[in-house]
Amino acid sequence: MISEWSVKRSILGCADNMEYELKSRNLKLIDFPFTLDTVVSAMSDAARFEHIGSRFHFYVVGGMVRDTYLGVANSKSDMDIACSGDLMLLLGCLGTSDGFSVIRVNKNLNTARVSYYDETSRTHIEFDLAQLRAEDYSAGHPYPEASFNNVPIQWDLARRDFTINAIAFDVVDEAVIDPFNGYDDIAARKIRVLHEESFKDDPTRLVRAVTQAKRFGFEIEDDTKLLARQALETRAFEKLTAEQFDDGMRAILKENRDCFN
Repeated sequence: MISEWSVKRSILGCADNMEYELKSRNLKLIDFPFTLDTVVSAMSDAARFEHIGSRFHFYVVGGMVRDTYLGVANSKSDMDIACSGDLMLLLGCLGTSDGFSVIRVNKNLNTARVSYYDETSRTHIEFDLAQLRAEDYSAGHPYPEASFNNVPIQWDLARRDFTINAIAFDVVDEAVIDPFNGYDDIAARKIRVLHEESFKDDPTRLVRAVTQAKRFGFEIEDDTKLLARQALETRAFEKLTAEQFDDGMRAILKENRDCFN
């Protein structure tokens, strides 16, 4: 297991010198890798074919939005798509549509890993698909209570780790949703949590803060450093179940897999 001392030492100074050509705040679909439009168009067609197209709205969230702003997103970038509407109903449509294959499903969190083969570009695309959800840690359980009914995109973004990852792009309306001013932190090269309980809610964010700062050459902002130190002093890692730690490390490795190429 990663030691708390190694995390604490890394928090003190993380940024490497890296240069990016930051895109303007108002992204358009054309700014993203072509794979996004390809996948969302195919999913929309599948839903319309089953006469349920009006039930779904699609957003790209998290890393691909951040990386597009930084100019480092490409057709092989990880793609996380959030949707309104019943995910299981949508997966039923995709399962009978040409090109789609549902790899795995988490019915507790309403998430899925999906693959799509586009005949036109002869491109195989894998992506994560999730129904919009809100999370509540207030009950004190190791896992948050999730709710899915009529959840707006802003609530879904509120459960993210850092402001730079809490930005969504509405693929249908071609609009950026940035309720936590993540673009400003990308421009300022800052890693900032969304709220004071962030590291207590999910201690693996301590490691993600360090790895993302290292990866992008960003600085962990002062208040976030203070909250990280407080979480380490209360031995926050000890509150993780083995499954939570494993899930957290998988997410960290997925986010930073470019480091191994």
